[in-house]
Amino acid sequence: MQISDEEFVLLRDFIYLQCGIFIAENRKYLVENRLSNRIKELNLKSYNEYYNFLRFDANRRKELNKLFEVVTTNETSFFRNPPQLEVFQKSVLAETLEQCRKSGQKKLRIWSAGCSTGEEPYTLAIILHEVLKSDIRTWDIKITANDLSEAVLAAARRGVYNEYALRT
Repeated sequence: MQISDEEFVLLRDFIYLQCGIFIAENRKYLVENRLSNRIKELNLKSYNEYYNFLRFDANRRKELNKLFEVVTTNETSFFRNPPQLEVFQKSVLAETLEQCRKSGQKKLRIWSAGCSTGEEPYTLAIILHEVLKSDIRTWDIKITANDLSEAVLAAARRGVYNEYALRT
């Protein structure tokens, strides 16, 4: 099933308004590939019908969750981006910890947005343990992790990983 340019723009803009994910024109195939199965499962005839389903159907909330799951790319692993993590550890974290110590407030809050199946926030926790060592017990630390996909959040909560997730 092919998506027309008009249908692509409708769905692309709708997706952006719902969750902030922008899909560029050159990724039209991605929308077509990822949404065609949803259209078939819902017994709809076109992408335009799917758009209207997402806007007006009584089950649209449930379908929005499925939409978010198919349009997001959940590529992740522990220590996935070493240069980024090095900057976090040696610059951002070091400076933040020093400021906390100087103020006498050993309280740290970290937000892992788009955490997928949890490897990134768990990586941050490992880094904190490596940096703070046994002193970590004296800190009030919370890492908040969220994602659009309920399915990947459930996997993150389980915290069970295979060798592929540990590849780096």
